[in-house]
Amino acid sequence: MPAGGGPCEDGTGNLRHETGRFFSVEGLRTSSDLDPVDRIQPIIVQPEVGLLGILAREFDGVLHFLMQAKPEPGNVNGLQLSPTVQATRSNFDEVHRGRSTPFLDRFIQRPGRRVLVDAIQSEQADWFLHKRNRNMVVEIDSGVAEHCSFRWLTLGQIRRLLLRDDLVNMDTRSVLACLPNCARRTRRRRRRFPAALRRSFYGETELNAITGCLIDVQALRVLRQQKVPLNQVYEDGWQRIGATIRHRSGEGLPIMAVEVTAEQREVASWTQPLLAPVSQGLMALVVRRINGALHALVAARSDVGTLNFAEFGPTVQLRSAWPRGKGNPPPYLEYVQSAAPGRVRYDAVALVRGWALLSTRATGSQVVEAGP
Repeated sequence: MPAGGGPCEDGTGNLRHETGRFFSVEGLRTSSDLDPVDRIQPIIVQPEVGLLGILAREFDGVLHFLMQAKPEPGNVNGLQLSPTVQATRSNFDEVHRGRSTPFLDRFIQRPGRRVLVDAIQSEQADWFLHKRNRNMVVEIDSGVAEHCSFRWLTLGQIRRLLLRDDLVNMDTRSVLACLPNCARRTRRRRRRFPAALRRSFYGETELNAITGCLIDVQALRVLRQQKVPLNQVYEDGWQRIGATIRHRSGEGLPIMAVEVTAEQREVASWTQPLLAPVSQGLMALVVRRINGALHALVAARSDVGTLNFAEFGPTVQLRSAWPRGKGNPPPYLEYVQSAAPGRVRYDAVALVRGWALLSTRATGSQVVEAGP
């Protein structure tokens, strides 16, 4: 890849930062007991655990969250609503030799804070190899210095912004999804769907029965993963055209080199590789009311970069549109696509990964309610 996509490592062709930090683009060979044929593709390798942290503070008895309007190279509209801190260890260590990460110190053990969320979560295993983030929400008592790119918002305000396309980034959604249950029990009569949603927070199903299904898959299935030099992907139909690496079939996820300028970031300009989806993807969750409580249909999903073979994912997950005539579509795809408008409870286009993904083709996010 020409200059602008990061140095090519001698002998392997891998794309990596000159320091060896941040992330690299390498080749990955995979096969499984369900598909024994070896497949090779480019993949992003970032062994560092990222920090996705949101600060919380009460104002007049109402909890607010400190959100950041952050520019990313792949954002379709430049800025998106991001967590207070969205960074990797390389950023913490200031490998870029630029400005420090604002508010990072608030997530380090210190008096006067209360941890509301602290969990390790995975990230898009079809694009990243074994990628993990630490999701945190920390409540503080004292104020923070004003910053032009940060604002305190209520959870209600953020939820309303979620209804708009390409505004709230994936990291914000991932962290807020980990918040403790805040649904209130009420005896007031409400619309049926919101009432069923509230009741779903108080389900009595044993978690062991749910996680046992996933453990069965993890224990019985086999996924073979082997990192290989990026040069080897060209033996499996991938080709380099100018500043882009793409598969000759038009499938897969192309990689292109970009030059970035962003005055608000730790450094004002840099070059890097970006993934470039060829069409809009889809993440859809089918839900249904059972005994008055809303239940979600999740799938034990295995992707090429998964660490533990399988994790729970949405009902339908496509990183690009399913080509017509390709063969049998994934389960429930046709059901989701043919759902009546009244059954679609949520529908928005959302950017998946602005620092690594060119969002000219973002991902559609849907919640579809199944009939009785």
